[in-house]
Amino acid sequence: MIFRVFKKQELARLHELLAVNVIAGPVSRGNDRDGKPLYDFDVVYDFGELALDYTQTIHSPKRFVLPYHETLSTFAVAATAGKNRSSSMSTAPWSSSACMPATSTP
Repeated sequence: MIFRVFKKQELARLHELLAVNVIAGPVSRGNDRDGKPLYDFDVVYDFGELALDYTQTIHSPKRFVLPYHETLSTFAVAATAGKNRSSSMSTAPWSSSACMPATSTP
């Protein structure tokens, strides 16, 4: 990965080049009760909206980086013809083997 440090004068040009995509950055959201400015990450449409001198933001930028919800797994239960479901699966929901097939002992 190549790292490059941009001068503040070049950042406006960089914003123009990247404007075809959604750009998120720190923007000013007003002042708190003590008069200190409040900053938050939001979609930036104009380079003038960016607050390059921000100190701390209200929220983290993870809403732009991480998905709101993610499907970790999916499954489907197929009906088995001619078999009783209770004979092939444990029926005790509190049992640690509730998700394991029941085994028959001789």
